[in-house]
Amino acid sequence: MAGIYIHIPFCAQRCIYCDFLSGTNVGLTGRYIDALGREAEQRRDYLGGETVRTVYFGGGTPSLLSHSDLARIVETLSAHWDLSAVEEWTVECNAEDMTREYAEMLRSLPFNRVSIGIQSFDEGELKWLNRRHTAERGAEAVRCAQDAGFDNVSVDLMYALPVQTPDSWRRTLDVALSLGVQHISAYSLMFEEGSKIARLMEAGRIAPLDDDTAADMFAALCGTLSGAGYVQYEISNFALPGRESRHNSSYWDYTPYIGLGAGAHSFDGCRRSHNVAHTLRYCRAVEGGLPFSEEETLTPDEQYNEFLFTALRTRRGLRLADVGERFGAEARAYAEARAVRFVRGGQLEREGDVLRLTRGGVYVSDMVMSDFMRV
Repeated sequence: MAGIYIHIPFCAQRCIYCDFLSGTNVGLTGRYIDALGREAEQRRDYLGGETVRTVYFGGGTPSLLSHSDLARIVETLSAHWDLSAVEEWTVECNAEDMTREYAEMLRSLPFNRVSIGIQSFDEGELKWLNRRHTAERGAEAVRCAQDAGFDNVSVDLMYALPVQTPDSWRRTLDVALSLGVQHISAYSLMFEEGSKIARLMEAGRIAPLDDDTAADMFAALCGTLSGAGYVQYEISNFALPGRESRHNSSYWDYTPYIGLGAGAHSFDGCRRSHNVAHTLRYCRAVEGGLPFSEEETLTPDEQYNEFLFTALRTRRGLRLADVGERFGAEARAYAEARAVRFVRGGQLEREGDVLRLTRGGVYVSDMVMSDFMRV
C-alpha cells in the first residue's frame, strides 16, 4: 500500500498565490503543473510497484486551482500510476475559496474527501490569525461541501492562541460539532523558531498562553469530541468511526509515499527525500534536468526513532512485537525498559505487548517519546 501527495505551495515563499495577487508570472500555474508532470515521469518507479490507495492534494492552496488545472494533475498521475485501487482522494481548501460551485466542481473529479482550514469560529481569533474568512463564512464553506455531496468533511482547528479563552474554544468546538463534520484536526499554536509569531513573542508583543490553560483546552477538546462519538485515533486527529484519514494514517504507519511538487517530501521505507521549496526554483530545476531534491538514508537508530514516535502518536499504540521484528530483540528490550517508568507514572498504559499513551500522557507526549529515542 502506498500514497501520493501533491504539494501546492502557498505564500511562505514566492508561490502561485503571491503571483496571482501581484499580477506577475501569471503563467506560473501552468508551468508548475507541467513541472509536476515531469517529476512524476522521472519518479514513476519510486513506489516500486506498491498499490496506491490514497491521493492527497494539500500543503498549501489547491483551492486556487481551476477545474482544468486539477484535471490535468489527475490525468498526469493516472498516466504514471495505476489509481484504480485508490480509496481516498482528499483535497485541502481554504474556507474563503469554498463556494457551492467550487465544491460541485471538485465532486466532478475523483475527490471524495475535503479538508477545510477553519482554525476558529471566533471573529477576534480569526483576525488575530490574519485569516481572510469570517466565522460565518467558515461554517458556510462546510455547508457548501456537504450540499455538493461530500459526506467526508474534515476541518482544521487551533487552540492555545494568546487571544483565546476556554469559553471561546468551547464555542468553536460546539459550532464544529453542530455542522456534522466527520473529522476534526486540532493543533496547538506553535512558536516555531524564525516564524513571525515567534519574533513577536521574542519582542514581548505577544505572550503564549499559560501551560495550565492550554492543558485545560486540550482536555476540553478530548472530552467534548469523545462525548460526541469521535475517536481520537492520533494525538491531533479525531474522527467518527470509520472516517479516519487513510492518507495521514499511512504516515503514522510508516507506509511509503511519494510527494510531488515544491517542498514535497517522500519516503520509501528507509530513505526520505525533500524537494526544493521555492516554487520558481523547483520549476527551473525540473525543466533544466537539474537536481530538485535531496535524499537522506535513515540509519537504523533513526528508523527506530521514527517508528516509535509515529506509533506512539496513534490510538493503536506501539506493538513491542513489531519493534522486535523490525529492529531486533535488543531494540525491543530497550523500548520495553524505557516504558516502565511511564507505565508506573500513568503516562503510558500496557495491554499485552502494546503500549499506548494515556489521556494524561498525550499532553506530555513529547517528553515521553524523547525518552524512547536512541541517539
